Amino acid sequence: MLKFSHCRCRLGGVGFVSRKSRHRHSVLRFLLGCFALGVSTLTSVEGAMRLVLQRVKSASVRVEGKMVSSIGPGIMALVGLHEHDTEADLDYCCRKLLAAKLWANENGAQWRHGVKQKNLELLLVSQFTLYGTLSKKNQPDYKLSMKAVQAQEMYSQFLTMVRKSYDETKVQDGIFGAMMDVELINDGPVTIMIDSDPQKQVDDEEEKVDEVKLEVTVRMINLTDTAVGNGPYFKPLEGCSRYEWEECVQPRRIKKSCSTSFQI
Repeated sequence: MLKFSHCRCRLGGVGFVSRKSRHRHSVLRFLLGCFALGVSTLTSVEGAMRLVLQRVKSASVRVEGKMVSSIGPGIMALVGLHEHDTEADLDYCCRKLLAAKLWANENGAQWRHGVKQKNLELLLVSQFTLYGTLSKKNQPDYKLSMKAVQAQEMYSQFLTMVRKSYDETKVQDGIFGAMMDVELINDGPVTIMIDSDPQKQVDDEEEKVDEVKLEVTVRMINLTDTAVGNGPYFKPLEGCSRYEWEECVQPRRIKKSCSTSFQI
């Protein structure tokens, strides 16, 4: 949902014809114009960070024939970064990864314990192809993936976040950007995909920056019947939660500003 908060409007010399319906249409057109100008300042959330979790009995990564890292029982996670991912996505996926209950508990009840309770290992492997799509010619297109330099920084940040939230000695990874040979024995098989929650990111951003604020001051006066002195005038109501056209368009010569919120 896009929010325009504390919108103030001021516009001098805007006239209205005497018919009430035309006043409403003029006001509506003007406010829609304000919305169009303000949309460019809003932050939109597109895409999400992606993890593919595989419960494994063992997993390893080799680069150019040399063993880089290996784990025993635990989770091997492929990590894909979207071009619009932020630190909020990293935090969300880190918590979900460590909380994923892929094992039974000591009583045999399935899906009760995660890596922390079982004291198991993690292997993280960067995987930009998770955001690959096929073009009309069936060729891979990776334009949705985060660019290499920024992705390496974000991946390193995610790796550090996971290690600090668990046990450094139990979190292994491959080599970012390298051609890797990944071997694993999938236990089950069990494979889970996690996407960071876009709405969660919106909520986090709203907590940090409060709301997106568009400050516009509008005063509308009617010049059509000025000589007669009985022309209708637009009068926003102070403190109104939204514009009610029947109430806000008043046939009186009054100038006031309005602090209100719009939702579309």
